[in-house]
Amino acid sequence: YCCIHPAAHREEVDALLEKKVIAITAEDSHRYGSPNCEAAGKAGAFMGLWAMMSNNGGSGKFVSGLGAAPGIKALVCGCGTVGKGAIEVLQTMGAWVTVADINIGALREVSSKYDGKVNTMISNRYNLEKELPSTDLVVNCVRWPKDAPDFMIDRKMVASMKRGSVVVDVSNDYGCIETFHETTHDDPIYVEEGVVHYCVNNIPGAIAGSTSVAYAAGILPHFRSIMNNGLEEACEKTVS
Repeated sequence: YCCIHPAAHREEVDALLEKKVIAITAEDSHRYGSPNCEAAGKAGAFMGLWAMMSNNGGSGKFVSGLGAAPGIKALVCGCGTVGKGAIEVLQTMGAWVTVADINIGALREVSSKYDGKVNTMISNRYNLEKELPSTDLVVNCVRWPKDAPDFMIDRKMVASMKRGSVVVDVSNDYGCIETFHETTHDDPIYVEEGVVHYCVNNIPGAIAGSTSVAYAAGILPHFRSIMNNGLEEACEKTVS
């Protein structure tokens, strides 16, 4: 029972199947969204602000601005559990936030929560191309289809951003952003097309204390159900 991420690690899944291991993907076992997703969205937004500092190669802009210096413009792609976490951090800290998604209902929910103080738009190439040149920070929270024939944000779109802008790929997904490649906490950032990229593959590990407590609270009911009802019935109760 752990974070397996089967969509990204086929060899791991094949090994589990070969050994006939009963494996439960903890990140997919939460009816109201994984604590890991919330942690990744919130910490990812925070790390994006860190990457924007001058000593990291960023533009040196402060999130909420200073007297006579405006705050940053942030674009959050996707408003699921991950995206909502990122929006909460950025909006609370004073960024001018826009969220892009294909789900109008989710966009309405976000707009209502923040009394219209978060801009919303449908996620498509036209809107992204229009938005990126004036955006200081992009936080990608979209799980991109593995067989998609194109990128959500291609290299030309990244190059259209201002020098020193930042891209944070929380989803850590090859195929979504053309300039993406996976990084670690030991060497978290790199620069392509003049844009700072933060693409750490285990962002919640940076806030392991809070993430662990949240995960323990989230999975304890599952453990109890497995012990009391057996695995098959526990799984049925989870999805029913």
